[in-house]
Amino acid sequence: MGKGVRTVSWILALLLISATTVTPVLAEEQGFFGKLKLAMDYLKDPGLLIAYIKNEIINPLLHKDPYSRYKEIVKKSGATPTSEPEYMKKVREKLNGYFARLNGYNLTADQLEAICKMGVSDVTLAVMDSQRTYYIKHIYVSGDVVKVDGRATPNMVSITPRAAYELVLMLDDYLEDGSLSNSELKSLGNWGLQKYKSGEISGKKSHIEAVLNFLLSGGGEG
Repeated sequence: MGKGVRTVSWILALLLISATTVTPVLAEEQGFFGKLKLAMDYLKDPGLLIAYIKNEIINPLLHKDPYSRYKEIVKKSGATPTSEPEYMKKVREKLNGYFARLNGYNLTADQLEAICKMGVSDVTLAVMDSQRTYYIKHIYVSGDVVKVDGRATPNMVSITPRAAYELVLMLDDYLEDGSLSNSELKSLGNWGLQKYKSGEISGKKSHIEAVLNFLLSGGGEG
């Protein structure tokens, strides 16, 4: 009984530390990175609390996190490859464009500091469902340079093909003028929370924020 109480207390302490609600800020206030944080108000939406516990604690323990699922899909997908939705061509094209602008980008001292504060300088985005991985891209910081390759790493965020399509359409719209308004950041953050709660985006909260911020940086003018 004592052990169970200690476990519950540890989980509650973790959640209290992590549950700070942060509203999105203007892109120009944060520079290259750290533009968007997912504002999780667990008191107003218990579904977010459940999603958070699953993604941060339960899924990694049960090997149902994105990286573990990716490895299982790779094992099974060789025999019977599944077809992909027609819109995945556009998703791939748009994501490749964002990441191409990121690859080789030289960070300033302030940008490096912002990334260090976020605490994630290495993350993989995988567009996948239960049958197949449709797209994978690894983004990391080496020294003061952002680099992109196709490796799968444990710091992985998974997104369903349909949600990935919605995301690139939003980014196209919001980044058309080369800047992001506070309302656009808030809208993107709310969309991210909905997909997180539904399971269409999964992974640790800090990794999801990192992926979205890298995409925002690669989609803008830098």
